[in-house]
Amino acid sequence: MKTRGKLAVSVLFVTVVLTAFFAVQAVALEVITKQDIIEKRVTKDQLIKLVDNFVVMFDASNSMKFPYKEDKSLGETKYDVAKLIMKQRENMVPDLGFMAGLYLYTPWNALYPMEVLDQAKYAAAIDSLPPNADGPTPMVQGLHELGKVLPGLSGRTAVFMFTDGTYTDTPGLKDPETKVKELVSQNDVCFYFISSATRKPEKRLLNKLASFNECSRVVPFDWFIQNPDHFLGALFTVKSTVDVTTMTEDKITGVRVGDIRFDFNKFDIRPEYQKELNNLGKFLKENPKAAAKMAGFTDSVGSREYNLSLSRRRVQSVGNYLKKNFGIPGSQIVMHWFGKENPIASNDNEEGRAKNRRVEVAIALND
Repeated sequence: MKTRGKLAVSVLFVTVVLTAFFAVQAVALEVITKQDIIEKRVTKDQLIKLVDNFVVMFDASNSMKFPYKEDKSLGETKYDVAKLIMKQRENMVPDLGFMAGLYLYTPWNALYPMEVLDQAKYAAAIDSLPPNADGPTPMVQGLHELGKVLPGLSGRTAVFMFTDGTYTDTPGLKDPETKVKELVSQNDVCFYFISSATRKPEKRLLNKLASFNECSRVVPFDWFIQNPDHFLGALFTVKSTVDVTTMTEDKITGVRVGDIRFDFNKFDIRPEYQKELNNLGKFLKENPKAAAKMAGFTDSVGSREYNLSLSRRRVQSVGNYLKKNFGIPGSQIVMHWFGKENPIASNDNEEGRAKNRRVEVAIALND
């Protein structure tokens, strides 16, 4: 059996976040039952790092002190929830030798300066965050300080920046657009702007900041909180060998989908995959609690930045198909794109390259 690279699927149980990996062969849409997952599947996972370092720039400003949900039943602010979720997510990060940093940038304070990730020390750093959110959001100063951290790192870095998109000009420092453009041109860095922006000008600014390279993006605050894979999927993926036998349980916990493949240098969906995507769309519509993860890939032909762009367009074409034809909301879908990373076949021949031009899809239901 050939080794296949599949996705880490994350399931949110109320306020406790658990992660389950579903690594599967390329098959048609297939229901996964609880017994199949617990008793009938043997999986050997190899975790593949996608970045070497990650930095969290935490926001403790006024924009984070509002209740997370409108019903206010839990009495939790966005700040409280963000701290809880970051602590839970950090405990899910496997020991792959990541360099990690946690910085409060409202104002700047190195709570966990960049070093090899130690989960106990990192958790203590999260606990040392201020008890309440208060004050302005000095985005400009935060990006300026980040510019002192990135040059000392080797390999690729993922920066998770909590922000509402507001800022004030600071004499002597560059504006956010100029600074982010400089950072991505001088460093191998991908920005994930965890956005609590509510107004159009701030949303436009964050979209602009995420446009300076192909791996950066804006993630709405709610989406980041509700689905762990917006964080974990940026750090690592899974390459697995799986043995699947018969399924006997009626309780459905998810589905699995074969790879959606693409023609060379194309991102339009081929007709032969529409039936499978239609079945997937119907499943997602009938199961609104389902969490879907999609990851786009390319073969090795072309530059890294071009392949990142092409893989982004491929995964977006799958997501947009589900949104347009079945009304699946963006909050139900997690999209990642990795270009030529994590090939499942050799790039030395056309047969292998054709297999690598793909979007992988994995879905699981809340228990």
